[in-house]
Amino acid sequence: MKRNQHDQPESDLPSGLSMPARRALASAGYTQLEQLSRISEADLKKLHGMGPKAIAQLRDALGTKGLSFAGGKKTQQPPAPNPSIERLAALVGEWRTDINMPLDPPIVTRGRTIFEWSEGGSFLIVRGSVEHPAFPSSTAILGGDGETERYSMLYFDSRGISRLYEMSLTNETWKLWREAPGFSQRFTGKFSEDGDTIAGSWERSSDGANWEHDFDLTYTKFK
Repeated sequence: MKRNQHDQPESDLPSGLSMPARRALASAGYTQLEQLSRISEADLKKLHGMGPKAIAQLRDALGTKGLSFAGGKKTQQPPAPNPSIERLAALVGEWRTDINMPLDPPIVTRGRTIFEWSEGGSFLIVRGSVEHPAFPSSTAILGGDGETERYSMLYFDSRGISRLYEMSLTNETWKLWREAPGFSQRFTGKFSEDGDTIAGSWERSSDGANWEHDFDLTYTKFK
């Protein structure tokens, strides 16, 4: 028995999708975003009428549902826990890092850092790497206390070093700090107005009272 068109689920494809793209999808039997998670982006591009703009619209629409094209990386969406954890969403994504360490000679290098939700949005996993061999690869866990809205970062790297930092995060400023005998540290980063750049620097202290500049660190989010 033929299904009545009224029995078909309402399409959740992006409203701004062009008619050629809609016809291409309909001809291939795709009417729901969930169906597109079973086809690769490369195969979708082969459909007549599917242009770069339509692909980008579909990719973004899939991302809002935590989906991706087949073979692609799922876009992680922030959960809906307490407001203090939601604030960490400002860091989620992939960032280029630019480092300037004023040694003699100075070290100027780049790296990459990825912030991802983990355990259903309970905390962030941070993975970083730097091109210059003087810097280790690292992994960190960012989380917060839902009642006090205080944050912390547990850091460990390829040298076998593990450190625990306290942390604060607002719409304008990101801070990290730790007090330890002989080697205290603190970082202050300022967000750009669009949130896609964090310009900051690390400082160090041997006595916890007198501080000196360690190196500049700028994060730039990949589009």
